[in-house]
Amino acid sequence: MIIRLTKTLSELGPGLLYAGAAVGVSHLLMSTKAGANYQYIFLMLVPLIHLIKYPFYKFGPQ
Repeated sequence: MIIRLTKTLSELGPGLLYAGAAVGVSHLLMSTKAGANYQYIFLMLVPLIHLIKYPFYKFGPQ
């Protein structure tokens, strides 16, 4: 059991560090906290925000 937990944590560690560096630790922390506080209330906003943000993501670097 301990060996399995250690292996899982060793596999997750680099990914969490990379996500923290790429996205920002505060964004990861606050999005988790918001999910815990508001649960499914804002779930329908996620697709809407992606639709609004996509053109900026697609055409921004051009």
